[in-house]
Amino acid sequence: MTAQTSIEVRGRWGKAAAHAATGLLLALLFYRAGLFAAGGLKAIRYPWEMDYGEGIVWQQLRWMFTARAYGPIDGFPAIVFHYPPLYHAVTAIIAAALGTDQLATGRAVSLLSTLVAAIASAILVGHLLEGRASRVGRRVCGCIAALLVFTYLPVALWATLMRVDMLAVALGLVGLVAVFRSLERPWLIYVASLLFVAAVFTKQTAIAAPTATFALLLLARPRLAVKGIATCLILGMTVLLTLCWLTDGGFYRHVFLYNINRLDTDRLAWIIYVAAAQALYVAIAAFVFIRRMSDIRSKYRSIANPRAELAANAADIRLLIAAAYLLVSTLMLLLVAKSGSNINYFLDWFFAFGLFAAMAPSEVARGFRDKPELRTMLGVGIPACLAIGALLAPLPRTGDGADSPHAHQLAQLARVIASAHKPVISDDMVVVIRGGQDVLWEPAIFAELASTGRWDQRPFIAKIRNHDFAFFITLDDEGKITFRNRYNPAVAEAIDSEYPVQQKIAGLVVRRPRS
Repeated sequence: MTAQTSIEVRGRWGKAAAHAATGLLLALLFYRAGLFAAGGLKAIRYPWEMDYGEGIVWQQLRWMFTARAYGPIDGFPAIVFHYPPLYHAVTAIIAAALGTDQLATGRAVSLLSTLVAAIASAILVGHLLEGRASRVGRRVCGCIAALLVFTYLPVALWATLMRVDMLAVALGLVGLVAVFRSLERPWLIYVASLLFVAAVFTKQTAIAAPTATFALLLLARPRLAVKGIATCLILGMTVLLTLCWLTDGGFYRHVFLYNINRLDTDRLAWIIYVAAAQALYVAIAAFVFIRRMSDIRSKYRSIANPRAELAANAADIRLLIAAAYLLVSTLMLLLVAKSGSNINYFLDWFFAFGLFAAMAPSEVARGFRDKPELRTMLGVGIPACLAIGALLAPLPRTGDGADSPHAHQLAQLARVIASAHKPVISDDMVVVIRGGQDVLWEPAIFAELASTGRWDQRPFIAKIRNHDFAFFITLDDEGKITFRNRYNPAVAEAIDSEYPVQQKIAGLVVRRPRS
């Protein structure tokens, strides 16, 4: 056997091994997606809180179409509307049309948004591999991109919640799909702009995708960029001014002035922890990112007019937009350095680097043709690493089950709330709504506002000392970090003094006044 024949044989065996490894990866990812779907359905049926923020989002929905939406906070009752209204409106309309429970509907909207984001990821990867992989290869990598979504740590912990984030991410990713296609069909830039504006009016920080898009298009296709930017500005300002007019300026005050958090640089360590938790995904994405950027650099380094060349190459524009999306979302991780931040701050980052991680099998198949041993090692090793990452990923949050002892205790507590003749202030706001009351005050945000002098807590403390509340429900005993973050010292002291009788129910502390 000649040396050339030996290389060809090893190459064929290596290719077969890589295909087998990729097939096993897909089988595992489909299995994990099935577990995710089962968990999502269980979460929809769970009637109680799974996250602190669900209750306040639900209450915002209940008041969104009333005069209290984005209203004054200098009296009582008062809640802060942290977000623009699109998610609340979508959930309310669907729940009213179908006659379904609003909490369950909100979770279903998040889950469906996750599915849409996964499909958009598959389409984006298919576009990013045009000219670099066969149709089958693009579809395989697109399938990997979609299925990896259901193993991302922040998605597992957030996709089953009644929170605004998954809808915002989905709108941004579908907007990127429209941008990619607008390079051949320019009218789609208007669709992309509409979707980007919708994402921002779902969550005001959903700017990673449009920022990356227009920064790159201004360089490569400035006329297309100007059309998109102008459309975003016109649509965005029209909606903003309309909402401000309808709420007497309350929308602006709530979303931009009241929705604040204290700086907490210790939380920057989360970036290391989260990246380490799924380090295999990050490493594979970095491998593909470096190779693709190296190819771009080599290609344009010797071109006399690289800008004109880039303008004519839609595939390279798409790749650089994806790279810019990753870089912008990486920079936005710094926003985690504030109290109240959570794993949802990592969503865009995971979706961005997931695009590159999903392209890894194609990148290996395309490269290392003169190094069959290395090609085989990477062709098997990368799917194996992705599979290990998927196996180690957590399953979605589902609650304890509607018939669990914990759920029965919460139902008992809801009945107690229903019989109360005064308002109840609670860390678990879902149980308050289940008890037939409105959430009239949210602990965490008003602790932030009081700490910065934007809210005078003295009238509220006076109400505590006047026993204007039936009882308080807190998550942790006094002295623990969650309690300190949600109740400033003066408020905590008043609660401790006037509501000293404590009873633990379902992991909560019910604080009552003396008889």
